[in-house]
Amino acid sequence: MGPNERRRQLIKVLFRRERDTMDNLAAEFGVSRRTILRDLEVLSLEYPIVTKMGRYGGGVSIAFESIRKAKRLSSDQTELLFRLLPTLAGKDRQILQTILDDFT
Repeated sequence: MGPNERRRQLIKVLFRRERDTMDNLAAEFGVSRRTILRDLEVLSLEYPIVTKMGRYGGGVSIAFESIRKAKRLSSDQTELLFRLLPTLAGKDRQILQTILDDFT
């Protein structure tokens, strides 16, 4: 898995779990703690990531209050895009899939 894919998976994990430790994330992704820190630095340019240093691996979380203010797809919009996805091919399908990954 390359750095971009790892970062996409990392942000998905953080959204699902809400918080985790850097050591746990490093072990899960099979990389060093320093790599996770670099990934979080990159992701923090787009996402409200909060890190706390600590004795037990340091904590990582998402500032959900910032995200709740962001515009999201409605359930009707999401449903329509999922229905359209199988009708597309090639680059159009990839683009729609990234939209769904990023906003649902």
